[in-house]
Amino acid sequence: QALGLLSATVVALVALIVLAARPLVWLTTLGGWSGDRYELAITLTRITALGTGLLVLSALCLGVLNAHRRYFVAYSAPVVWSAAQIVALLVALTVDAAPDQVARWAAIAMVVGSVGQLVVQLPTLLRAEGDIPVPSFARGPHLREALRQFAPAVSGRGIVQLASYVDLAL
Repeated sequence: QALGLLSATVVALVALIVLAARPLVWLTTLGGWSGDRYELAITLTRITALGTGLLVLSALCLGVLNAHRRYFVAYSAPVVWSAAQIVALLVALTVDAAPDQVARWAAIAMVVGSVGQLVVQLPTLLRAEGDIPVPSFARGPHLREALRQFAPAVSGRGIVQLASYVDLAL
């Protein structure tokens, strides 16, 4: 049940971040960046938004695998994510790429690693679940309970992030 709602939410938020990357980067840099640096930050935000969305779905897989006591795959899958970035950075060092190109390669490797992390978990997830989970927007009692606890959990963490941002701005 959570797959459908989470997938739809992730797609919507990633699309929003990709479309609103310019004002988001302006806001997070407090309007202090311009030129090539600003444009690179916008590009990197757009690329990494996709990877972050895939990581959210991978985290759902991790939770389901934990519920089935399948810990090894869930906790070793992030190695794929790290390995993709390490390979990209090693290639960048080998070809002596410019710093902005290295940043782009690392961002793309983050997306590739996110896909890899998700793909590594899927076979074990499918075996544990017994069938392919079908996205659904049905709201059973477990999903309702998760949604009830969502706002307080996100609010608590969001306040810490907001306080850090205000501290940075000041």
